[in-house]
Amino acid sequence: MKNINGTGIPKRLILIFSTVIFLLGISVDLAIPGHVAAQGESPQPRVDPQVLETLQASGSADFVIEMAEQADLSAAYAITDWNERGQYVVDTLKAVADRSQKGAVSRLKGQGARFTSYFASNVIVVHGGSLRALEAVQNLPEVARVRAPVVVQLEPVE
Repeated sequence: MKNINGTGIPKRLILIFSTVIFLLGISVDLAIPGHVAAQGESPQPRVDPQVLETLQASGSADFVIEMAEQADLSAAYAITDWNERGQYVVDTLKAVADRSQKGAVSRLKGQGARFTSYFASNVIVVHGGSLRALEAVQNLPEVARVRAPVVVQLEPVE
């Protein structure tokens, strides 16, 4: 198998990983009540109240910055070679994340915030972020919303 960028990670493994992360992101969004407002309901607040409560109580909080732009991967269906398809998906996801996260990453760095960028779901997870870090990114037009992290515990398969 061919490797990507000399990392030693097979392309097929990256494709599988990216697909799983992408599908997990979709399923988490669908599982969170109120993510999509029903007809007649007011839209969800841009910042999850749980994040604000945690910040107020402890002075810092982990939070997830969801970017508004999501990659259009529809062209991948026309690519028959699995390695090429996987590379296309990875490249497209990375390009969209790099472009859409640029402003938020810059502001977070300016605040000295610790964070991890995830290209597959186009989110930034801030670790122990301050209110100032939240305020620096929450109103950027490329930010869709800021929410508390979702923790899922899976039982081991025997």
